[in-house]
This record gives sequence, structure tokens and C-alpha cells, in this order.
Amino acid sequence: MGTALTAGLIAAVPAATVTGSVVLAAATATSVLIGVILAAFLISSVI
Repeated sequence: MGTALTAGLIAAVPAATVTGSVVLAAATATSVLIGVILAAFLISSVI
């Protein structure tokens, strides 16, 4: 029982890390996209 629990935890850690990395990458990409859209909007409004 304890061994299975330990193995489960060991398997869960990389999965959680990968999920966190994907979420972080998605958040970064989204913020960059928003920044680009805002910049384009500001530039077009100035011109």
C-alpha cells in the first residue's frame, strides 16, 4: 500500500510540473498577445 502511494506521488510530481509549465507558457503567450494588440491599437490611434 505504502509503495503504491509513493509510486503514485513520484508519478504525480512530473505531471504537475509539466502541467504548470504548460499553464505558465499559455499565460505568457496570452499576455504577450494582449501586449501586441494594445501596442498596435495605440500606434494606430496615434497615426
